[in-house]
Amino acid sequence: MDAGPLRSPLLGLALAAALAALGASGVAAVKASLPLLGRSVTLDPGHGGIDSGARVAGVEEARLNLALARAAASLLAADGAQVVLTRNSSAVRPRLDERPRLADATDGFVSIHVDSAATLARGSQVFVGPHPRPSSVRLGEFLRRRLYAVTHVLRPLNRTSSLAVLRRARGAAVLVEVGFLSHPVERRLLLTRGYRARIARAIYLGVRDYLAGLDASAREGAEMGPAALRWVILASEGEGRR
Repeated sequence: MDAGPLRSPLLGLALAAALAALGASGVAAVKASLPLLGRSVTLDPGHGGIDSGARVAGVEEARLNLALARAAASLLAADGAQVVLTRNSSAVRPRLDERPRLADATDGFVSIHVDSAATLARGSQVFVGPHPRPSSVRLGEFLRRRLYAVTHVLRPLNRTSSLAVLRRARGAAVLVEVGFLSHPVERRLLLTRGYRARIARAIYLGVRDYLAGLDASAREGAEMGPAALRWVILASEGEGRR
């Protein structure tokens, strides 16, 4: 399924009609409970299919990426955002050119990964392209700071030309590495539901900060709204790395 429904004129007209029928007080109530209504984001669980990504002590990165993306997507959707997942299955591996293309149809693109290294490196890091748009830098900074609150490692925003999903993106796009599977403590933490929930919430908060900044009215309302989940799944298979 493509990202087309996110920009469907019929969906926009139906939403406008529904809001008009509510009246001013009803619209205010909707905005208060769904502060990200009308905003959208693409979450990209890195790797997938035959590409497990990093694999350490039997732990596969791709599965962790998917779990984190699903959890963050649920939180964002609860605030009214439309969320595109580039995959919603461990068996699927979208092509590299398809992943960032969805960023053109949404307000931002976040590729989610877990790193591995030959050293005992730990903590999170956020990457943007070599010549990032200001919107990418803003999105990256929000995510960097929110992840720091969980991982307690604050690295500068990294500019790189080696990540294809960032080179090919034309909108706001970042790649986050939420930790290191090669670090035994972080690996154990990432295997716990509680720590994954904290990481997913940090991703949600960083994306929410960015999306709310696109529209001042989105700053109003509760932090968590009622569930309004709308996932668009790109389920095509392909080749490539990150």
